[in-house]
Amino acid sequence: MVTAIDTMQIYETQTTYDTPDDIYKRVLTWWFFKGNGFVFTIPWLKQRIARFLYGVNGTNPSVPFTPDISVTFNDGTTPPTCAIAIANNSTNPIAIYFKAAVENGVLSLPFRFQYTVTLT
Repeated sequence: MVTAIDTMQIYETQTTYDTPDDIYKRVLTWWFFKGNGFVFTIPWLKQRIARFLYGVNGTNPSVPFTPDISVTFNDGTTPPTCAIAIANNSTNPIAIYFKAAVENGVLSLPFRFQYTVTLT
């Protein structure tokens, strides 16, 4: 698109998010935490999601099991879909930020899949 000289265009975003420092630190932890390695498995992904949901200010909480996080795959679509479901959303408002971060590509996830997040 070519804009003529001495003209102005205004661009507006569709959705804006007021991101608190806590969420920003959780995103940084998602990108830079290396403790779980880089091999993609369902437990690996669930641990990363749990760290985002429960790690206040980007800390690494001890979450031995993750029954409130469900990860399923559907190979019938192109690209395959990875469906993430988070239960108990009412007790964890951070899940709303997680969903927005995944849907907007803020969090690094394997590119082979299309991701959907459902809050229940």
